[in-house]
Amino acid sequence: MAIFEPVNGYLILPSRLITYIALFISFEHYPVISTIIGIAAQAACVAAVAASPTYLRGRILCAVMMVILPMNAEVYALPQYTFWWTTCLLFLALIWRPGEALILRYTFILIGSLSSPTCIILLPLFALRAVLTKRWREDGLSFLLVAVGVVIQLYYVMIGDPAKTENIELADIIPAISVFFGGMSFVASTWMELSVALGTAALLLFGVLAVQSDTRFAYVLLGLALGATIGSSLLRVPIEMISPVGNGPRYFFFPLVLMSWMLVWLIFSASSIVRGVAVIVVLGWIPVTIHNFQRGQDRLEAWSEAVSRCLVEGAIMPVHHDGNTASHHQIPYSLELCQQAEANDIW
Repeated sequence: MAIFEPVNGYLILPSRLITYIALFISFEHYPVISTIIGIAAQAACVAAVAASPTYLRGRILCAVMMVILPMNAEVYALPQYTFWWTTCLLFLALIWRPGEALILRYTFILIGSLSSPTCIILLPLFALRAVLTKRWREDGLSFLLVAVGVVIQLYYVMIGDPAKTENIELADIIPAISVFFGGMSFVASTWMELSVALGTAALLLFGVLAVQSDTRFAYVLLGLALGATIGSSLLRVPIEMISPVGNGPRYFFFPLVLMSWMLVWLIFSASSIVRGVAVIVVLGWIPVTIHNFQRGQDRLEAWSEAVSRCLVEGAIMPVHHDGNTASHHQIPYSLELCQQAEANDIW
């Protein structure tokens, strides 16, 4: 089935399901329907952060932070990028409280593992959690479920045509720290960016001493996941080509989600100094969030008009790439394809 066809060599099942359902309902109104479903799915992921029994402190605030991250709004509302949101369910499963709502935890693992190859880099962390907690029944099963997702994702990587990877060199470390920990602050792209980045990284690192000892391992797991997601982003694209407010902001989504959760954790810590510094860091994000909260796009031909034309003679369908008319995708739909799509929907 088409929903299992990989994108860039990866399985992103939730996004493909949204496309399938929207086209099944109405080919003519596909953009509106897919966007509604995508926003609903993304909202459900945000609600899961607030409601799930995890070790997160200030879970409601953590959920709010996900929708006001200091980055270009590329991953927000777009149905094709819903897989970025459903992958976050894996992060929740990683820091789940033992013995609570286990079926929901296992469900989150399956959804997250079928959302993107991120499960591959998180598999060692699920193994580490099982070793630390020694709760072999539930954490061992969680590890096995993630492992199943890893096998599936690796299968698609092997049979598909995955995007090429980059080499990470020592010279990339300082620029990576600067961009990933300081590129979202109001001093980004100035001489102060690296200093802010080093301070933020140090806060998150030494913040482990400020969290409660009985939940410290969960905070450490989040930190390790943060490092893993930054590493995976660097493998995907050269550091000089991406920025949270410029090109490729999606590669900062996972790191920013995890970083925001860790900062909220520190805001609720017992140390007034750590709490104060964490608040300052978050406040430094606000101007960037406000400036990048909206992402406009040029107007293309209405999809419904293109569908009407396509049903007569075929058409080039209007699909945006980055919001600019000059760079939008030119996707030819044949008359037969459009007729088949219309015949298969239920509108």
